[in-house]
Amino acid sequence: MKKIVFLRTNPNAVGGAERYLRRLVKAINELGIQTEIRSYLGDAGISSWKKALNFNRQVKRQKKEDEFYFSLERVSCADIYRAGDGVHKVYRATKSFWWLNPLNFVYPYLEKKCFKKLPKDHHKLKFHQRADHRDLRHRV
Repeated sequence: MKKIVFLRTNPNAVGGAERYLRRLVKAINELGIQTEIRSYLGDAGISSWKKALNFNRQVKRQKKEDEFYFSLERVSCADIYRAGDGVHKVYRATKSFWWLNPLNFVYPYLEKKCFKKLPKDHHKLKFHQRADHRDLRHRV
């Protein structure tokens, strides 16, 4: 079985996504499934748009054959992407001076690469619920 690698730039931050991540990892580990949380290893002081691109490059380089990526960040190589922060292109439409921040170009670029990775018939994929999935849903 592949190891589930959770991607979060800063898993130690205080927020809803980080609490969700901790509960999810705990529940999956209790099922005996191997997990890892992978975070940003670069300079935390650089601008957010550079950090987003560097994190994407880092996790693409680090991914191994026996790893399954569950990302809580915008990256181009996720197997599952939790879009908890919404789609940035929609957010951008609500701001009048969005083009002043380079991050507002980087996030849609990464989202597009992530979504293009889906198989062409992704709408036909079915979720097969097993007893352990129901168990997990109640634990998280």
